[in-house]
Amino acid sequence: AKIQKSDRVAVALANGTLQLREVGRVTGKRYELLQLDGTGRGKQTGKLTVERNNLRLIAKITQVIE
Repeated sequence: AKIQKSDRVAVALANGTLQLREVGRVTGKRYELLQLDGTGRGKQTGKLTVERNNLRLIAKITQVIE
């Protein structure tokens, strides 16, 4: 599935870091990835802009089970 704004994703960065983020902005070469505060209320606490070629993996999270 195509990655779009406000999708929740799992990303593996080129340095080996694995993170769960929300997609902010998508351009031809970059993803803006937003970090959430962990309360589930959607408050954004940080932003990371990553070039597509610096990603090992980006996977859309389609279902969350609580």
